[in-house]
Amino acid sequence: MKTKDHIEHIALFVDLDSFVGFCLGLGLPIELSPEIERLTKLGRIIIRRSFGDIYKLPIPPESKAELRKMLQHNQIQHEDIPYQNAFKNSSDIRLVVDALSSAFSNDTIDMFAVVANDRDYLPLFSKLREMGKNIIGIAGNKDITPDLYMKACDYFFYHETLTSNPSRTLEKDGSNTKIPHHNIDLEGSDLMATKFNKDDAVKLLVDAMTALDAKGSSIVAGSMVIQIMRRLKPDFDLNTYGFNNFKELCEYAAAANIIDIEHQGVIFNLQLKSVPAMEHNQSITTPVENNNQTIESSPDQLHKWFENKVKIRLPDLSERKMIYERLFQGELYKDGISLLDLTKKVQSEITKSKTAQEACFKILYSLYRASCFSCSPGTTPYNPIVRGINASDDYDILDMRFIKNIIKVYTNENKNNVDPASWSELFFGSKDKAELIKENTLSL
Repeated sequence: MKTKDHIEHIALFVDLDSFVGFCLGLGLPIELSPEIERLTKLGRIIIRRSFGDIYKLPIPPESKAELRKMLQHNQIQHEDIPYQNAFKNSSDIRLVVDALSSAFSNDTIDMFAVVANDRDYLPLFSKLREMGKNIIGIAGNKDITPDLYMKACDYFFYHETLTSNPSRTLEKDGSNTKIPHHNIDLEGSDLMATKFNKDDAVKLLVDAMTALDAKGSSIVAGSMVIQIMRRLKPDFDLNTYGFNNFKELCEYAAAANIIDIEHQGVIFNLQLKSVPAMEHNQSITTPVENNNQTIESSPDQLHKWFENKVKIRLPDLSERKMIYERLFQGELYKDGISLLDLTKKVQSEITKSKTAQEACFKILYSLYRASCFSCSPGTTPYNPIVRGINASDDYDILDMRFIKNIIKVYTNENKNNVDPASWSELFFGSKDKAELIKENTLSL
C-alpha cells in the first residue's frame, strides 16, 4: 500500500521516429528536456529509453549528431532499430515488448510515459491499465492527436505546449546549444490565455465537483478534485488555461461565485454553490442562449488566440503576399519538393520581413491542409512532396483559403462563430472584407 509520502516511479519510452516526425511537421524543437522536466513534477523517472532508426530520419547529418547528444544529455538510453523496408520499421514493436517486460519484471513502476503519436500503442495502454499502471501520453499538439488516443491515457501533454518557451536551451558543457528545427522560430508568441479558456477550466472544475457531489461528497479536498478533472480530460494543463496552479483556478471560480473555498492551513476544501447548469460554450459571466449563435469577440481577443494557437505573430496582408507570390514560380515544383524544403526556399527569398519568414511554414502548412497544393506522400505525414499549386495566379484566392482554414480551426475548437467583421479587422485591419469572409465561410 502506498504511503502518504510515496514518490511515483515513472518509466519513459520514446518512439523516436514518431517524435521527430511530429516535431518536423509542426516546426517544433527536437528536444526532450521539456518532457523530462514535466515528468519530474509527477515523480521519479527510473527508466529512460528510446527506439528508432536515427540513420533514416529526414534530418541533416549534423542534426543527427545533435539528436544523439540530446538523448545522452537527458540520460535516455537509445536503441537503434533499423527499418525492415521502406514503409515500416520495428521500433514500435520493440518499444511495446520493452515496456511490457518492464511492467512484469519491475512492480515498483507506477506510471508509463510514452512519447509518440501512434494509435498502434492503444493495446499497450489497455494492458498496462489492466495491470494497475497509470499512462502518460505525450504527442505533438491537439490538432494532430486523435481523441481516442488522448482519452486512453491518465495524463496527456503536448510537445507544442511544453516547448512554448522559445528561450529554452540545452545546457551542456557550460554552453547553450539548441537542436535545429529547420528555422521555424517560435519567437514573438503571446502565450496569454483568453478569458474563454479560463472559463473552460472552470466548467471542467464544476463537472468534477458535480461528479463528486453525486457520490455524496458536497465538500471535497482540492487534491481530490484535480484528480477527477484529469480523469475527465487527460490533457488538462493549468498553464494552457492561464493559471499557474490549481489554487489560482479555484480562486478565479470563487470570485465568479461558482464555488466556496474553505482553507485549512496549507490545504483547502471546495464546495460547489447552487448554480445553473453550465453549457459547453457558456461564459461564466455572460449568459448564452444557444451554441450556434454569432458572438462578439474583439480583434485583440482573436489576435491572442491566433498567437497562442499558431505560435507566431500574424503577418499583415503585404507580408502574406510576399509568401504567396513566391508560390507561383512553376519551376519550384518541377521535380517535386518537400514542404519543408519549399519553406526554406521561400524563406530565403523574403529576407526583408522577419515576420513573413517566421510565418512561412505555418502559412504553407495551412494551405496544404486547405488542399491548395498537389501533393504525394513524403517522409512523414507532415512533410508531403509538393508537385504543384491548385490555384490561378491570384493572391486573394490563396489568402482567403488561408483565412478560411484558420477560422475553421477556431470554430472547431471553440464551437461558436465570430462576427466576420472581427475576422476582417484581424486579417486586414478594417471591416471592409467582412462580407467576403462571410461568403467564404458559410459552410463552416
